[in-house]
This record gives sequence, structure tokens and C-alpha cells, in this order.
Amino acid sequence: MNDLGGLFSKGWSTAQAINARGEVVGSAMPRPIGPYQPPARPVLFGQRRPLDLIAATGVDADEGDSTDINSDGHIAGYLRMNRDGSYRPFVYRQGTMEVVDAPHYAAGSPVRWSDLGHLLVPVDSSSGVNRTVITVMRRPDRTWVTTLTPWNDRADTCTVGRAINRQGSIVVGYSSKAGSSDKALVWRDNVPTPVPGTKDYRSSRASAVSDRGEIAGVHDVDSVGGCCKYRPFVVADGVLTDLLGPDLYTEVTGLDNLGRVVGKVFETSVPRAFLYQDGQTMMLDDLVEPAQPGQWQI
Repeated sequence: MNDLGGLFSKGWSTAQAINARGEVVGSAMPRPIGPYQPPARPVLFGQRRPLDLIAATGVDADEGDSTDINSDGHIAGYLRMNRDGSYRPFVYRQGTMEVVDAPHYAAGSPVRWSDLGHLLVPVDSSSGVNRTVITVMRRPDRTWVTTLTPWNDRADTCTVGRAINRQGSIVVGYSSKAGSSDKALVWRDNVPTPVPGTKDYRSSRASAVSDRGEIAGVHDVDSVGGCCKYRPFVVADGVLTDLLGPDLYTEVTGLDNLGRVVGKVFETSVPRAFLYQDGQTMMLDDLVEPAQPGQWQI
């Protein structure tokens, strides 16, 4: 286990994504001062010290997070702009920060970024119903926007994309409507279908996809009164496999091309990170050296 460090001698840091080259992005912030929480900064973690993307580029923003990094080392995330306090997606590549014009961006939502320049941006519509758009940024040709096709045409239906593969051809997420539960979906060429194996569950969400088309997410455990208990799953070759027990509130945050799944489990109010690989699930804080009790929270 490697300590990625932080920007501040006393503070916090969070890793959000890693690419095939082992480059890690996330955020860093100082320790809270009484009730005041200083703003987080989007960072690229390095061998010596994390790179503060706001300071490195001089962009007019005071807060943000790096939420994805593609195979070329290009970073996506979001910023809070100084001029009006609005939140805007960004793309950082080759030392340059580009703030993306994305009206109604759902502030604080993770922004995802494919190798071919597909930017997955959650937005809030004027009616308050969520949608997710794919902004395709291919310079110098053109930039265009595609809205994910909803599962149905109801005006009260939310369509949320959570992850996109490196080729930009597969998106996973979920759809929900007022008074109903979530339905895990996969979009191929922007055509939505339910994630295989999830139809028998009252609620399900997909949140990660590999380049091979494997899908990871969570589904509810008990169809009656089980709204706060979710079990992680992975779907490979159309077969759904449950990953973890006991039944707790669980989130899946990532899936790589080797079938490894990462996420977090809320046994208490403090989450614990888990890793699933080779048919086994382990808690990452169990890997911390016994000589370091109380020094880590994973």
C-alpha cells in the first residue's frame, strides 16, 4: 500500500480514479477549522507531491475535484468558479485547463471521460428532472452534445449515466421515476436496456463498466423493506454474480478490465473500502500494517 500524500501537512485527500498507467486523481483539502471546512482542490497525485490543477493552470476557481483520468492522462472533473459561484465541468490535458460549457450541470456529480473524448456530464433540467449528456470533444473538428436516451418518455423520469468505457461506446447508469425504484441500465450506441440479471430486484443501479462490457453496480437485498441494504454485483457474459455479504448499504465505485471491483461498505456511519478480485472480497483497511493502528481510514 502506498500513501499518495496530500497538499497540506494537516488535511485530507481522496482518490477518485486511476488509469491503466497507474496515474491517480482526486482531491485534497486542509483540516477543518472549527465548523468551517476549507474548499477541496482537484489534484493529480504524483511521486513527490500532488499537483493542484487550479494553482497549476491559474483558472479562476476556488474549489473542485478530479473525478476521472483516461489512458492518455487527460483528467476530467468539476470546478466552482469565482465569478459567480457556479459549478462547471473541466478537462485538463497537456497542462491546459478547459472549462466546459455545460448548462445545468448537476453540481458535485462525477464527470467521466473516455479515451476518445466523450465527456459524461450529469445535468439538472429546468423541470428538476435529471438527465445525463455526452459531450463529445474532438478538436479541432467539432464539439457536439448527445442526451442519453431515457428508458421511457415520462416527464418525471430521471436518466443518470454513471460510467463510460474507454471507447465511449457503452454507458451504464440507472433510470428512476417519481414514486418508483431505480432500474440499472446499459446504453450501447445510446440504446438503453436493463442490465442482465437485475429484473427480479426492486431497485438496482449500475455504476462501472469495463472495456470488455462487464458491468458492476448494486441491487437491493430485500424487496420488502430493504431500501437501505444494497449488495454489489458484477455482470459478465450476461450472468450476474453477487460479491459481498453481509447485507449492508454498499456502493460500487470502479471496475477494471481484469474484473476487479472496488467500492465502499457502510457498516457504521464510517465507510470501509473493499476490493473484489479472483472470486474473493477483502476490506482494504485489513491490509494496513498492524504497527499503524489508528493512522489510516480507508
